[in-house]
Amino acid sequence: MKQWGRWRKRAFVFCVRKIQRFRRSRAKTGSTLPIISVEMLGKDLSPITKTAALIALAEALAEHGFVPHVWTRGANYWQTRLLQNPDAPSGLTEDAFILSQSIPTWVSRQPDQALRAAEDAGATILLLNGPPSKNAVVPHFSIALVSDPSSKAPLPWYTMSHIDAVVTPRFPDKPLESPPDLTKRGAPPLYFSFWSLEAENVSENTPLIGFTGLLNSGVFYQMLLISHYNVKGFIPLSSSNSHKETQWNALVKMVQAQNALLATSQQDYFFLPKKIKLKVHPFSLRLSVDKILVQKILEACSGTQPDSAHEVTSSEISSLRA
Repeated sequence: MKQWGRWRKRAFVFCVRKIQRFRRSRAKTGSTLPIISVEMLGKDLSPITKTAALIALAEALAEHGFVPHVWTRGANYWQTRLLQNPDAPSGLTEDAFILSQSIPTWVSRQPDQALRAAEDAGATILLLNGPPSKNAVVPHFSIALVSDPSSKAPLPWYTMSHIDAVVTPRFPDKPLESPPDLTKRGAPPLYFSFWSLEAENVSENTPLIGFTGLLNSGVFYQMLLISHYNVKGFIPLSSSNSHKETQWNALVKMVQAQNALLATSQQDYFFLPKKIKLKVHPFSLRLSVDKILVQKILEACSGTQPDSAHEVTSSEISSLRA
C-alpha cells in the first residue's frame, strides 16, 4: 500500500501543477479545460499504480472546480476498478469516463452492449472504425460514419437499412469515382463522402457518440464532427501499441498530402482546425491532436459546464473551415 499512496500523491501533485499552468496560460491559449492523461505520468504502469493515479487525477480536477472526467487509454476494467474502489471520489461515476477498448474486443465480443449504450445515451450519429460483427444488433442512428476506406473491407454491413445515412472518407490517392449503389442492398438512401460532408437533417445540436480509433485516419473525421456538432459522448477504440509509431508516421504524411491538396483547391473543405499543431514525432503528434479532441469531449460530456466552458457557435464553426 506504500506504492499506492506514493503514486496517488505523485499523480495529485502532477495534476495540480498542470491545472495551475493551465490557468496561467488560459488567456493566451483560449482553452477551457486542462487536458491530463495518466500516460503523462509514465509508461507501463502497473494496475494498482494506474488506479491510484486515476483517482488522484480525478480528485485534483474536482478540487479545482472541474468536473472529474478522467481520460485514459486501455481496457475497460480501469473504470470498474475505480468505481469499486472505496477511495474513489464521490463525484466519480460511470458518466465521468471516456472509455477505450481494443477494436477486436469490441467487434467480436460486445458490439450489442457498446451500441446499445450509445443509443441509451441519446446518440443519433454513430462513428465506426470498421463494421461491427455480423451478429450485432445495431440500434437506429441518423448517420454512420466509416473511417476505414480499405478495399479489403468493402462495406459488408450496409444492408442495415435502419441507418439513415452513410459517410465514408475519400483520400487523394484513392478518390471515389462515384458513390456505390448501396440501395440495392437495402442501404441508406443518403450517401456522401468526407469531402462534401453536408447533411440537411443534421444540426449543430445533434447528439453524437463515436466509436472509432485515435491512431488512424479516423482522427480527421472525429475532429471534423466534434468541431462541427455538439458532442454528446465519445468512446475511442485504441489500436495496439505495437503499431503506434508506424500509424502516426503515416498520419503525418496524410496531413501533409491533404494540406497540399487543399492549398491547390478552390472548394470549401472542412478540415482540421488551424490551431492544432501536428508534429512529426509520434508522441508529440498524439498529444497535440488529443488535447483539442479530449477538450471538446469533456466540455460536451460534463453534467455541469466546466469553468469558462463554451458551446460551439456558428462563428467558431466557420473559423474551422480550412
